[in-house]
Parts: sequence; C-alpha cells; structure tokens
Amino acid sequence: MVDALYQSRGNIMAIVLDEPTLFENVLNYALFVGAFFQLVCIFAAVVVPQSSTEKEDELTTKSQSSLTHQPSHNRSHESSSRRGKKEKKKHR
Repeated sequence: MVDALYQSRGNIMAIVLDEPTLFENVLNYALFVGAFFQLVCIFAAVVVPQSSTEKEDELTTKSQSSLTHQPSHNRSHESSSRRGKKEKKKHR
C-alpha cells in the first residue's frame, strides 16, 4: 500500500483517489440542487411582496387583537378606581 502512494518522480507522496461512484455523483449534485433551492426560497421570502389578502388578514388580526385587549385594560382600570373609592370610604 505504501508503494501505491509513492510516484516514480521521487519521494513525493501522492494520494490515490478512486473514481467517485454513481451514488456519490448523485449525492453531490443533489446537495448542490438543494442548496440552490434554499437560496431561491430565501430570496423569494425577502423580495416578493405580500399579496393583498395576506395584508387584509394581518389588518383584521391586529384590529381583533386590539379590540380584545382594550376591554381588559378598561376593566382593570375600573376595578382599581372602584377599589380606590371603597378604600376612601373606609378611611373616613
């Protein structure tokens, strides 16, 4: 085996590489295709604008969430003001 690593030009060691198999070739190209596909998807996510239906969905979601949060703030404020009045009456 050591003899196979030496070339006839002297004491220079050369690594002998076997020809890649069909599976290795397919795997190599499939990895490149997968990487290219990922780059295209990332580019599309960054560059392509949203459709009008997606924008409308976001607006309705934001308005619904703001409507649901407002009553909870008002209730907490009302309850604290009620507590304040009760406490003031107790202190008198």
